[in-house]
Amino acid sequence: MELPTSQALVDGAVPKRSPLIDLSELVATYDAKDSDLPRAQISHDCGTYVCNALYYHTLSACEAFRGPRRWADALFVHIPPVSPAEARAIGRQLANILTAITPSLHES
Repeated sequence: MELPTSQALVDGAVPKRSPLIDLSELVATYDAKDSDLPRAQISHDCGTYVCNALYYHTLSACEAFRGPRRWADALFVHIPPVSPAEARAIGRQLANILTAITPSLHES
């Protein structure tokens, strides 16, 4: 059963959460790599209620964890149907990019 889109996940909480990571930079860096992997795109609708709820609560937990010398963030990544080799390549590429672009976030 899908809940109405107007129903809040958590009463009294902020209606939307966003990651600290600059998604435009992530997509641009990923797509700049010369590869045969699927292109990246930002989605403003991460899917059905379950996907939205999972991501919202994950970002909420990251926010609650953050503090002096404690940094946390999360991304919800949908990967299209690909071969196992392509999935590994996408994972490696994302891990390398995130490692490269997140140190500046740790310093802020």
